[in-house]
Amino acid sequence: MKTIYNFEMHAPPHLTEAMLQARLEARKKHLQTLLVLLSGVLMQVAIVLLGALAAPRSPAFSFICLVYVLISTAGGSVIAVIFVQKGGKLHAV
Repeated sequence: MKTIYNFEMHAPPHLTEAMLQARLEARKKHLQTLLVLLSGVLMQVAIVLLGALAAPRSPAFSFICLVYVLISTAGGSVIAVIFVQKGGKLHAV
């Protein structure tokens, strides 16, 4: 029977335990970052909803909620842009 794959042509990649542990840590950090991002977005939505629900009784509080969400979103966006411009590294290794 003729095989379509030649497994003897290339050597498998050299993997060490340290490399695999580094990949595992990178995946964990990526998951943690996504969870923090999701929690931040949910908090922003909750504050907007709180401001919308409080608007009939306290327009000033509603305005404060809206301003807080706008300022924190702008600040988070600036931090994200700086982070991406640095190459996405949390710290220099």
